[in-house]
Amino acid sequence: MFTSSLVIVLLLSFSVATVGAEEVSLEEVIKVLEEAEKTIESGDSQKGIESLKIAISMLNSRVAELGGTDATSELRAELSALRSEMENLKAGSGTPVSSGLKVGYVNVAEAFTVFTDAVQTERESVTSIKDQLLELRSKAMRGEINAEEYNQKNDILQAERLRAQFEIELAMIEEMMDSKGFESVQDRLRELKEQVRPSVDQIEKTLLDMRENSAIPEEVSQILTQANSQYEQLDSLLSNLIQSKIVQATNQKAKELGYDLVLREQNVVLARNQESIDNLTEPTKQTLREELNS
Repeated sequence: MFTSSLVIVLLLSFSVATVGAEEVSLEEVIKVLEEAEKTIESGDSQKGIESLKIAISMLNSRVAELGGTDATSELRAELSALRSEMENLKAGSGTPVSSGLKVGYVNVAEAFTVFTDAVQTERESVTSIKDQLLELRSKAMRGEINAEEYNQKNDILQAERLRAQFEIELAMIEEMMDSKGFESVQDRLRELKEQVRPSVDQIEKTLLDMRENSAIPEEVSQILTQANSQYEQLDSLLSNLIQSKIVQATNQKAKELGYDLVLREQNVVLARNQESIDNLTEPTKQTLREELNS
């Protein structure tokens, strides 16, 4: 900033010009200049300009007292530069700049719900199966069913749960493939869909064998373990893709609204001033909804 270098120049000038004169305090003038610099750097240019006016007034008074020495000539030149800098600050925009950076934040987990809401029907199916698993375990603990019956029904429900989870991912892929906002990754989505479908078909066949009591337990365990591993990989890939879309939508909204900086709320924003840092989660969600439904 200009005031930092100016403080050094003024210090040299006053070391010569103020010998034998105590009317003006060097420390006080420097303090005013430094305070003006901090205020301007914080974004409140209007308040900083007022501080500079005070410094100029103090220096003008001292120049008048010192008369026509070489030191005061240098000081007058520095004062002129200071006035020019102050005028540049005023003219930088039509109105005084007082707000500094425009900062916002986005709750990514909440923004993610735009996509999970789009497959709510499939998610309800998984919730229902989980409830059935809990009820089955409760019956076993109460002694209402024996171990063999529990294991048989538990295996079937676990397979149904895994199939339902795959259906969520497939439904999500379909939503993205139908959206113009995901045109750039259409080939990748189609590839993922083709890779997943055989696993779903295998689970369907295994479920049929279990219901007919023709399934081999060791084979069932191996098939479900492999399918679960593939599901976790697919879920990770889709989650990363969606988070990239959230970042893209956030950037788009930030530019539209004139924000300089947007933070991720989780693990980053520990505290915030609600009056100066804005929550951009809902505008970002609206952009995502529009793209997903396009």
